[in-house]
Amino acid sequence: MPIYEFFNIDGEYREVFFNGNDPDLPSIGQIIEHEGESLRRIPSIPGAKVGFRPFASRSLAPGDPDASSYDREGRPVFQSERDVREYMARNNSNPTKRKLVWNE
Repeated sequence: MPIYEFFNIDGEYREVFFNGNDPDLPSIGQIIEHEGESLRRIPSIPGAKVGFRPFASRSLAPGDPDASSYDREGRPVFQSERDVREYMARNNSNPTKRKLVWNE
């Protein structure tokens, strides 16, 4: 999972994108500095909000390499909100791609 979960010192939840192969990937409980905040990594508990329906994107390019799965036509398929957020983090961390915003 490239998105990792943290709490700041005020107990507010944060998500930070890390490449899973990054040697600087923090351990659970480790404190890091990110965007001016001290964050403590917490265990990630996978799950999806009730009401999310898997969908194939008609607005993204077929075969987009940042997507984790595709339909028969090659369109990116998203199984959960977390899947969408991870896709966006991968896409938006690439300086050669346009930044995306997801309207929930």
